[in-house]
Amino acid sequence: MATVTELANRQRVSGTSGTREYIIAGSSDLDDARTQLLVDAPATWETGGRTLKIQADECEVYESSEGAIYGVARYSPALDDLAAGTTAFSFDTGGGTQRLMRSISTTAYGTTPPATQSLIGVTKDSVEGVDIIAPVFNYQVTKRYAILDVTQAYIAAIFAATGTVNSAAFTVTTDDGISFSFAAGENLYLGGSGGVVDGEVEITHKFSASQNATGISVGGITGIDKKGWEYLWVLWEDTVSNSFLIKKARAVYVEQVYRTLSHGSALTP
Repeated sequence: MATVTELANRQRVSGTSGTREYIIAGSSDLDDARTQLLVDAPATWETGGRTLKIQADECEVYESSEGAIYGVARYSPALDDLAAGTTAFSFDTGGGTQRLMRSISTTAYGTTPPATQSLIGVTKDSVEGVDIIAPVFNYQVTKRYAILDVTQAYIAAIFAATGTVNSAAFTVTTDDGISFSFAAGENLYLGGSGGVVDGEVEITHKFSASQNATGISVGGITGIDKKGWEYLWVLWEDTVSNSFLIKKARAVYVEQVYRTLSHGSALTP
């Protein structure tokens, strides 16, 4: 049976949410470790005069390079603590994975190494690249509404908005007056979930934001602009450098892969 031990000095609180970190021993299976984490981590957490409740679907476990399994339990306000008409806001900047094809800088060693234009993992057949952590801002907004305001048409609008990127600037303002703004193309709506609580409807909207980028350079091709959730790919062709056959960029394509929608109007009943 796996044992779960909380790490010292690893409790974090930000706004209305918080995290507690653990190490899980006695199991090499991530699913088993996560199950045990949900059993042993406190269901509620009293901190800062507020009761936070564990969010089971957001708790995660991961394996370190040394083979140890770590867990993160995430907490947000208990349902009964959210007053009518108020908004609970939580976020994390855990990041996402991005395949990077070109490095920031290159140091080459050896005898007359081929010039690769900072491309990573260049071979005669392909450019392999490397997976890195890319900044992604994950957040969720929970709010209560009067039952009469949550119509079938509004629920259908949430359903239709899922998997869309904002077509215009989108701003979220917390009850404390803190604002987060995202330019068109940066804010991806992941969907909403909710139910009836104390005679009202409580809905949690989940988002993920990725910054737009301009002036990107890939393999000597410059001036590339890419919105946060667009997909960039490269068409490669053969070239010779110092008698070695490698790949170079022939063209770069930026693809729109998500529908766009005005999130402000679509997500307001």
